[in-house]
Amino acid sequence: MSSSWPDWRSPQNNNLWQGVNGVNNPCPEGYRLPTEQEFASEIETWNTKNSAGAFSSPIKLVSAGYRSYQYGQTLTMGERGYYWTSTIFPKNNTFNGITNLEFFPDRVDPHAASIRGTGKSVRCIKNIGTIESIDCKTRIVNGDFIQGVPVFENSITISYQGGTGGEYGKQSYNSEGVEGLIATLEPGFYNVGNGTFVLNVSGTPLDLGNGYFQIYIGGQKCKVEFTVQCFSHFQQTEIVEVINPITGRVWMDRNLGASQVAASPNDQLAFGDLYQWGRGDDGHQCRNSLTTHILSSRDQPDHSDFILSFDSPYIWRNPHNSNLWLGINGVNNPCPNNFRIPTSNEFLQEINSWTNTGLSSGFDSPLKTPFAGIRSTNDGKISFVDTLGTYWTSTTFQDFPQGIISNTSIISSIRAGDGVSVRCIKHEGKNIEFLDCKSATTQGSLIQSIEAENVTISISYISNGKNNFDRQVINSFSVVGLTATLEAGTFNKGNGTLIYTISGIPNSPGTAYFGIDVDGLSCILEIEVACFSNYFETEIVEITNPITGKTWMDRNLGASRVALDSKDELAYGDLYQWGRNSDGHQCRNSATTTEISQSDQHFDNRFVLVLPPPFSNSNWIFPKNDSFWQGLEGINNPCPLGFRVPSIGDFVEEMRSWDSYNSSFESSIKLPLTGFRSSVNGAILNKGSFGDYWTSDVFVIYSFYAIFNEDISLDGLGQRSDGSAVRCIKEYIPKIQSLNCDSAVNTGVLVQGVSTTDAKITISYSDGNGESYLGQSIKSRNVNGLTAVLDAGSFNKGDGVLVFNITGIPEMMGNAEFFITISGFHCVLTMEVLCFSSFFETEVVDVINPITGKTWMDRNLGASQAATSSTDELAYGDLYQWGRLADGHQCRNSPTTAILSSSHQPIHGDFILTNTNLDPFDWQISQNPNLWQGLDGINNPCPDGYRLPTDTELDEERLSWTGLDGIVGGLNTPLRLPAAGERGRFGWLSSIGIVGRYWSSTVNNNSRSLTLFFMSNGAILSPQARGGGNSVRCIKD
Repeated sequence: MSSSWPDWRSPQNNNLWQGVNGVNNPCPEGYRLPTEQEFASEIETWNTKNSAGAFSSPIKLVSAGYRSYQYGQTLTMGERGYYWTSTIFPKNNTFNGITNLEFFPDRVDPHAASIRGTGKSVRCIKNIGTIESIDCKTRIVNGDFIQGVPVFENSITISYQGGTGGEYGKQSYNSEGVEGLIATLEPGFYNVGNGTFVLNVSGTPLDLGNGYFQIYIGGQKCKVEFTVQCFSHFQQTEIVEVINPITGRVWMDRNLGASQVAASPNDQLAFGDLYQWGRGDDGHQCRNSLTTHILSSRDQPDHSDFILSFDSPYIWRNPHNSNLWLGINGVNNPCPNNFRIPTSNEFLQEINSWTNTGLSSGFDSPLKTPFAGIRSTNDGKISFVDTLGTYWTSTTFQDFPQGIISNTSIISSIRAGDGVSVRCIKHEGKNIEFLDCKSATTQGSLIQSIEAENVTISISYISNGKNNFDRQVINSFSVVGLTATLEAGTFNKGNGTLIYTISGIPNSPGTAYFGIDVDGLSCILEIEVACFSNYFETEIVEITNPITGKTWMDRNLGASRVALDSKDELAYGDLYQWGRNSDGHQCRNSATTTEISQSDQHFDNRFVLVLPPPFSNSNWIFPKNDSFWQGLEGINNPCPLGFRVPSIGDFVEEMRSWDSYNSSFESSIKLPLTGFRSSVNGAILNKGSFGDYWTSDVFVIYSFYAIFNEDISLDGLGQRSDGSAVRCIKEYIPKIQSLNCDSAVNTGVLVQGVSTTDAKITISYSDGNGESYLGQSIKSRNVNGLTAVLDAGSFNKGDGVLVFNITGIPEMMGNAEFFITISGFHCVLTMEVLCFSSFFETEVVDVINPITGKTWMDRNLGASQAATSSTDELAYGDLYQWGRLADGHQCRNSPTTAILSSSHQPIHGDFILTNTNLDPFDWQISQNPNLWQGLDGINNPCPDGYRLPTDTELDEERLSWTGLDGIVGGLNTPLRLPAAGERGRFGWLSSIGIVGRYWSSTVNNNSRSLTLFFMSNGAILSPQARGGGNSVRCIKD
């Protein structure tokens, strides 16, 4: 055999198995070896492309294995199948292999090359003729393919070459790319030489675009391509009316361009076309229409291309024309006779009548709107098919057309250049020919938070009759709280006027909009709402913080009331640029300018726009003036007489008096989440999510502000050109001249887990004026569970002291902190909470594990109680270094030392650090494995009759946790083991409430000791360096 690709014959002969007359054809008469392509065609019909598919196919190929050409063994029987073809690999004969079909449990390969000397199976094929090549590219297509239209008598003719004159059977092929069609080839005979096949096509194409049939015949394959045209290019959308019984409106039952009403939200035949807003039925709406990036200057482009637009406002026509779809006589109304594009109000009424508000709400309605997707004006691509339905209305808002997003049931602005579905509504009004909304006139004025009186909007119209119209009540949007009411009446014949009366209380300044719909014509009415502070002074109502003693205004400057909640728009007030007076710029809807002021008072009432640093100094004035807003007499002080802008200290003092850092609204001064106004573009940002409040303090080119949301309260630096809220504070006269926090005197002792009875902190003050002060209760921080209580009283005239009594049960050891504020002074009082075991022996309460029969203490050493949860701080207890006595080191807040002990009983209670990189990380210089061994262990820390458990005893305990593991298992055992954390060899506490690690008495390799370690997802026995601090749970001997 050849050493490269072995053959049983030398030299090789490529003609031995070629065709029915091959020299050594082993097949019965009329049969031959299959070609590579014939096997490939067979595989395409299998349900699965693997050995299971091979056997379940009509020819039931089995996994017969193969025979090695080297040793003659039979291999892989029952696992794999190998079947010879007659095809040489490759066809240029430069390679000595033969292709064969190989299949495996997980895959199949009909083109694998193989060594001719190998033994493989043979499955014979009937010799019914072959062809050398087939030409699908020069196909002849007879008939049109139209989306949604059944195909009759369509055919595709393809040619072939090198026919052998044999017979071929009937074949059918399903379409791909575009589904729904079947190509059928009737049985016949190959020509000897060249010939043609005629494929008869039937079915209904479900989509438009390019599709194909994958043809396999005569040992050859190719793709026969076809194109499905847009339905609306050939046929008008059928008019079938559907009535919504709730609204009484009549609609077409399908989208424009759809061949049927939707059978499901994902029914492709019901998707229809995608129109650019305002365009007619010119072919652009077809989903496969060509694209162009050239904007049109005419209402009717002279082509059928979908027009791309890459920049705002994303229009297909320049300039935009908002009247193209206005009413039944709209210039480009694409709907059939007596139908038109619905208004936003008509679609909104339809939405409000839907009983289902889920994703399929539109389909579940009488309209049965499918998820037809949207075509982007940026690139012409269609997206969100099967997940989103978008539908045009005839209404525009600020030159943006309005549309409905059917699966969210909302009306939204959509780019005019996008391709969106159209569902037509029947035009039942016959009165209004023209509605002139752009020339609407307003009588009266609206002011934020003031009830509207004698305010009207008048719109002129042209009518062809004197029919009646109904009463309308329309709610405002953008600025909410208003309604526009049109009383019932009769149209004039010819010219006339409709008068809408505006009522209600506008909740903010700005532009209020009303979407009106009269007799099938719609538009958006606009009316300005003026700023409250342009007409009224902010009412002065004082509120005093009982803790700080400071008096504030109860509302923001420019607010009409105190906040009812954190998102109360009537309490937001104005947004000032830092240092400016109340000149009108502070109104949220004030105009903008880029002109920087050269004087302390800007020359007009506009909000100044500037670039952020480093492109400018971020100020509305040049040069800056740090004297603005400084105290009662500060230049441009916007506050009422006797009030000023607060300092950052005032705000910090206020924040420290709150129960938590997210209490801006719950505090006595009820600060709402006002947002701020950007000086880059004048936009109002973060309204309802953040509150931004100016202070009088400055830093370089910035000013300090206080910022809050529902989670945090903090201070920061803001650009003086930005607009923020102002809450004024009353000038404060202190009742004492100093508070001597540094010399505070602590009396009594605080112990973790023990109720406090006699602890107090005494602070001295100087130069009291004899006035009274309110009582205070301040919760501890850092260590929870304590309260510092100051009873109400009066300052001495002169020097005196304040006594804060400490009550409660400290949950852990450490330094408890109390943030004290009184008479304008504030400080942090600190009192240490000592380790429980420094004062008390751990109470001995036995608990028995009924599975192991062992008796344990019910709590950790150093704990004041048995665990009520895995994160019960009073049950955590101490953290011992392995082998040490209860000498004080075990306390979680014990001091540390880096000096290793030369004795097994150090002369101090410090936690000994082992933070070198040298093993064995022990607290002793010379290790001793016998310190915790049994009742008589040298340093046994357990009570009389108790000792450290062995690793076996801890593991038996772990194994007794029935069906549970980790933290949950440790807590649900009779021992109720909490996740007390650990203390690392660097002295740091870590993983508290996350892991539990419990010492055993068992040493491991003489340098480590074993622990029971558990976390959320498991528990194991784990060796640990003896210098670490871990929990101890004692077992009865």
